[in-house]
Amino acid sequence: MEDKMKFVFRFNSGMAHRLVKKYLLITILIAVLFGGLSGAATMTLKKNVYTSTGQMVQNDNNYTLIQSYKQFAASSSFTTILDKKIAASRWQESNASKNYTIAIGNNSDSPFFSVSVASPNKYFSEFLTNTAMQTLVSNLSQYLSGANVSIVSEASTGYISGYRKILIKYTIVAAILGFVLSWLIFIARELFIGKIKDEDFVEDVFEINKLGTITLSEKKGGSK
Repeated sequence: MEDKMKFVFRFNSGMAHRLVKKYLLITILIAVLFGGLSGAATMTLKKNVYTSTGQMVQNDNNYTLIQSYKQFAASSSFTTILDKKIAASRWQESNASKNYTIAIGNNSDSPFFSVSVASPNKYFSEFLTNTAMQTLVSNLSQYLSGANVSIVSEASTGYISGYRKILIKYTIVAAILGFVLSWLIFIARELFIGKIKDEDFVEDVFEINKLGTITLSEKKGGSK
């Protein structure tokens, strides 16, 4: 029965030291490159949405009415009023004037609530948030009895909600992916592709002590 040669190796400290010494720096650089490219692509391709928020209060502490305010803010009557105010402003030709959302948020047991506008333009978001709050103050009582609200703080300058978290997330994921993939490629390249790299390769990878070396010389002009 013929003996079959088996190709067997196990991960060991010598192999780990060899890989870290040769490839750690370049692997880190590749990870940084992947993360940087991902961050740049995120900033270039992602459409920014700016959110502006103002604070209001139900003056008589009847905060149960705030749920009705949310319904009113989503109604066509409220949208029509805002559209007229936008048409009479410098924002009438802006693309943001046709691409915005309005939301009212609050805690269930508080008379305070927020009014937020999200749009592609941070200044338009700020303008429309203030306009929406002023509209609520002047028009709510016409639609809801008992409505008595006032503005606590004016709209903030529009900010990109959650953008930093998304940017960091994509950058970190890309960096980790680049790090792992480059390690796998370098491990395969070191262990399975090409020739024995140097005189310590067999000992580092297979834990076989070096028995000796043979130096081959080639005569110029061919042998006789």
